[in-house]
Amino acid sequence: MLPLSVIMLLQDEHFFNWMGFGAIVYLAATFAFCLNIYKVITQSLRLQYENLDLIRDLQEQKEVADKANRDKSRFLASASHDLRQPLHAVNLFTELLSEKLTSPSQQRDIDNIQQGLQSLNELLDVLMDISRLDANIVQANKISFDLGSLLAKIEPQFRLDALRHGLSLDIEKTRHIVFSDPLLIERVITNLLVNAVRYTKQGGIRVVVSVNNHTHIQLHINDTGIGIPKDSLDDIFDEFVQLDNPERNRQKGLGLGLAIVRRIMDLLEHHIEIESEVSKGTNITLSLPLSNEQNLIQHQEAELPRRVNMLEDLNVMIVDNEVSIVEAMTELLQGWGCTCQAYTTTEMAIKAINNREKPDFLLVDYRMPGQYSGCRFVSYIETIMGKTPTVIITGDTSESVVNEIKQHDFQLLHKPIKAVQLRMLMEKMLKR
Repeated sequence: MLPLSVIMLLQDEHFFNWMGFGAIVYLAATFAFCLNIYKVITQSLRLQYENLDLIRDLQEQKEVADKANRDKSRFLASASHDLRQPLHAVNLFTELLSEKLTSPSQQRDIDNIQQGLQSLNELLDVLMDISRLDANIVQANKISFDLGSLLAKIEPQFRLDALRHGLSLDIEKTRHIVFSDPLLIERVITNLLVNAVRYTKQGGIRVVVSVNNHTHIQLHINDTGIGIPKDSLDDIFDEFVQLDNPERNRQKGLGLGLAIVRRIMDLLEHHIEIESEVSKGTNITLSLPLSNEQNLIQHQEAELPRRVNMLEDLNVMIVDNEVSIVEAMTELLQGWGCTCQAYTTTEMAIKAINNREKPDFLLVDYRMPGQYSGCRFVSYIETIMGKTPTVIITGDTSESVVNEIKQHDFQLLHKPIKAVQLRMLMEKMLKR
């Protein structure tokens, strides 16, 4: 266009001169427009390549984070087992020692030791629960269940606790059938009631149910406690946050209960709301979905006549690779009237069974050295002597181990176990 514009400018007629001037202006505007288009395209390409680089870096960082999370889960699972082993033995020996002491001062000392062990057990369990929730190991098993039966199960322990603190406890009776995971919901309600009792100085706690709509109900936990400032309502769901415990008094808990509540409610995809006023109390509302099943059949076990000691002369086989645990379990069970066969390897236990030493009951550690794990060992010997009541005891809390034990239809106890817990389970299994 430039030669054409110059020729028109050199003409004698003004019309062509204006045409030439206009052509030059148009040429300049076109050039400026093309330059802007060039800059836009160049900038978009640069941003695109930068975004690709950022995405690649993000993927690499995500892979690093996922690997770190898997490594953390493996470490915690291993640490859980290794910590629970000695703690399990200490619990058993402490239980044995408490039965032998007669002096009041010695009994007070052993009570203090047991309280310390109980605190350690609780801390270990809570930390492992949080790690398993963060690692997505815990899976929700939603079923239809009676919320009223769950509340009735929880009520007795908290009624005693409330009376001990001079508080009233009112739990409304309800027959609503909800669809959720009963074990996880029980954990949520338990943690909330523990907090309510701990931070209520006077008055009481009420648990009531209201119907939100045809699909959900609302479970309200009200207390007349110290309350929570509005600017701290979100902070209380963080780990180790305790608003009324700056000195970290262990008797006021660990600050992990509500952190577990939030994680469980997110896992179950249920809504939780909290309203509070300082010095007046707190209202926590759980929104729970109603079940489509209108009639939930309740199966109740018939009460059987109970013997004075159901474990008397019971022949129990103990299989655990820790000598200290074997010694403690043997002494504990013999104190209950059992006769015991104790082995530290599965090969020795199999050899004894092949020699026609058939036990009435099996207590087996899951993580045994050699070719047989606890589950494989029991499955093998059942081909020799038939079905036998079995409890698998393990410090491993991983989902794969729990599922394996469930698939074999064995009872499971996590280390460290309490003596009363073991005895109740054994008697329940024998009663069946």
